[in-house]
Amino acid sequence: GLCKHFAPAGVETGSVRTPGREVQSPPRGWWLRPPQLPKGRHQRRRERAPATPVGAPGSSPAEEDWEVLVLGKLKWDLAAVIAHDFLALILHRLSLPRDRQALVKKHAQTFLALCATDYTFAMYPPSMIATGSIGAAVQGLGACSMSGDELTELLAGITGTEVDCLRACQEQIEAALRESLREAAQTSSSPAPKAPRGSSSQGPSQTSTPTDVTAIHL
Repeated sequence: GLCKHFAPAGVETGSVRTPGREVQSPPRGWWLRPPQLPKGRHQRRRERAPATPVGAPGSSPAEEDWEVLVLGKLKWDLAAVIAHDFLALILHRLSLPRDRQALVKKHAQTFLALCATDYTFAMYPPSMIATGSIGAAVQGLGACSMSGDELTELLAGITGTEVDCLRACQEQIEAALRESLREAAQTSSSPAPKAPRGSSSQGPSQTSTPTDVTAIHL
């Protein structure tokens, strides 16, 4: 057979007897078996160092593992739907003039930033906050010829919300804007305290008013 060609000279295939022991020849068909390839670097690493749970003593997780651990402890959902996701969809359903669409969207985004700083809006779903912000922006700018009730009913039909709940949310957004503008006016009118002599000059005090809220002209 083929084993005879590969066997060393003077050695017969099968069992070879030597003084004190018996040596077995290679099994039949050994040349047909696939070769054993060397293990990869990552496979050797896994076998050498078994995986350790994140946060366990002696573990060295990667940066992504730490981010997942922190997000899990805080119970944050980074894939959650927010109010900004509804702006383009709602504005697309409204028949607004082209020259007013960008301004309405900018005002609505400012309203959403204002709502994010007030915990009272946590009771409303994101779609209702977006709808109320668009309604407040459209009515404040006079961007359409519809009345307030007609606009509210149209927006409620687009998002599938109740008219009364949407009206209450919009009124609360407008009230939050008035309160924010009032606080901003008081802050700007009050004189800044003088810095002690020898101390470095401090910049203007930062208020909790979101960006561009004071630039709204209703």
